[in-house]
Amino acid sequence: MASTSIHKVIKVLHSDKYLQSYSKAIRTEFELGKNKLKKFFINKGFNNEQSEALTYSLRNGFYHISRDKEQRLKLEKKVLPIFKDKKKLEIKNLEALLRLRSTIKELSGNDDLFFKALRAKIVKDILLKSLPKSGGNILLRWGLTPLFWKLKDFEKGQSAQINLAYDLFSYYEMDDYGTSGENIGEIEQKDRIRTQFQQPAIKYFDKYHHHLGTMVYRKKAIL
Repeated sequence: MASTSIHKVIKVLHSDKYLQSYSKAIRTEFELGKNKLKKFFINKGFNNEQSEALTYSLRNGFYHISRDKEQRLKLEKKVLPIFKDKKKLEIKNLEALLRLRSTIKELSGNDDLFFKALRAKIVKDILLKSLPKSGGNILLRWGLTPLFWKLKDFEKGQSAQINLAYDLFSYYEMDDYGTSGENIGEIEQKDRIRTQFQQPAIKYFDKYHHHLGTMVYRKKAIL
């Protein structure tokens, strides 16, 4: 039993260390590439303030745009299980808090129903099903979501959003975007952007704020 506990502690420490390294790599790569990214938006006709906002909306997504699908898949296989473990821990910690609700009620005067409602709300928000299985584009999809939110704030329609994302992918030579093969061309690639990235982002406009700890509560906020 002691050996098992030690193993769990080591696993948690290793996971936290990996996430710290992962987050640092995201921040570093963004800082190195943000000026070039801002110029891309300016060249697309956005003013300086808009370009700044769009650039920072990709603060997390930029790292994944710069990687091919195989690299993104490897990242997901490492990162997603860690997030799932952390969500499980969040639920356990919340349940431990609720076991103390009588004591908390005496100290705070709050009704027990408050804690029950709080538990129901938080558990609903952090259900494990909110983290899909690895597929090569999950982290990229989350990272791109604020970009589509910001474009919507700028009153850009679906076609304009998809065209911009397509040009962005082509600019950074991501996967096969911007190239034409026997089986897929620009139309198919833009349709892929629509179904995999743009539509999910808009559909879950107010529901992505818990993912990765990077999403926003107010739709007009910048990351």
